[in-house]
Amino acid sequence: MSIFSSVTQVPDDPILHLTIAFREDQRKEKVNLGVGVYKDKNLKTPRMEAVFRAEQEICRPDQPCPYLPIDGNSGYVNETAKLIFGEEIWNRVQDRVFGAQALGGTGALKIGADFLRQEISDRVFLSEPTWPNHIGIFRKSRFQLAFYPYYDMTEHRFDFEKMYGEIKNYNENDIVVLHTCCHNPSGRDLTPEQWDSLAELMEKKRLIPFFDCAYQGFVSNVNDDTYGIRRFTETNLPILVAVSHSKNFSLYNERVGAIYIFTNDKEEKVAVGKVVKSIIRATYSNPPFHGAAVVEKILLSPELKKLWTNELATYRNRIEDLRQTFIDRLRHSGARRDYSFLEGGTGFFLFTGMSKPEVDKIIEEYGIYMTGKGRINLCGLNESNMQYVVDAMVAVEGAQ
Repeated sequence: MSIFSSVTQVPDDPILHLTIAFREDQRKEKVNLGVGVYKDKNLKTPRMEAVFRAEQEICRPDQPCPYLPIDGNSGYVNETAKLIFGEEIWNRVQDRVFGAQALGGTGALKIGADFLRQEISDRVFLSEPTWPNHIGIFRKSRFQLAFYPYYDMTEHRFDFEKMYGEIKNYNENDIVVLHTCCHNPSGRDLTPEQWDSLAELMEKKRLIPFFDCAYQGFVSNVNDDTYGIRRFTETNLPILVAVSHSKNFSLYNERVGAIYIFTNDKEEKVAVGKVVKSIIRATYSNPPFHGAAVVEKILLSPELKKLWTNELATYRNRIEDLRQTFIDRLRHSGARRDYSFLEGGTGFFLFTGMSKPEVDKIIEEYGIYMTGKGRINLCGLNESNMQYVVDAMVAVEGAQ
């Protein structure tokens, strides 16, 4: 018998498995509404013109390939911080904030999780529901996982009152993971007033906010979309922020991310930095060059940054047009379900309200792939497939 015969059977990732199933589906008429990737009207993931131009400037055939420092490209880390926090805030707080380049948002979350588990606490609270990999990341870092109420699947709404009431009962140094904007998977976000209330509560309770910032620029603009983070910088809490540039720079396979940890002073920043760098060193040693250099070049160039923000706006506007067209078609489809709850969402994702049996049937009979809870990525829709999806949703209503 092989020594590996007793290896634990781990279930497939629920989202990435959808893509595999979609690829293996031999039907000509099929639709993938699963993985959170931006797609254009032709259902292709575009390469930004700003990225292309930046690459022309930084890529040279004679360019050497030395290791980056453990904490990565300092220029990239600095420019990303200005983007996330705003230049005025960053200038004020940078002496007490440790930042490091990371392997995408996932890598940033794992670095932060390992640091917090090693040094601070073993309790973390995630939104219910949340991005499934949040659960995997914090579980692998040996946390006790718990959940705060966020999106009511029965009422089809974000319930801030329940969220606030639950967090009010947490203990000092409990860690609360917060979605900065475009909540994944619900597409429902806090208002500025709700962020204000939450910041006051968490400061009073001495909790540790850990922001996941993966969709900056996909709600309003790059400044307003990080209101929650910027509001929390006004507290004296030890904030953590995990950043991903996969979506807003369309650099998915470059794994461009960053982690920021707020401390009290320079001395604490140095101490925290040494621990974080020791975690990075033992995990992947140091990050890659290319993607971070591209982002740094864009953010440092007024011309390229303007081009990038304009391109990002076209992505954002396409998603909002898709959302409204999708809602309008469902309203005129003869569906028994009232889809008015779909109004007011943000970002890539929304819950359709479909049950698990309905989802199973729409996958089996129509080749339309979505998660078991009926969450879809709007970017998988276009003019050629939207009516097909709408008609299929109506056809499977009430499936048992």
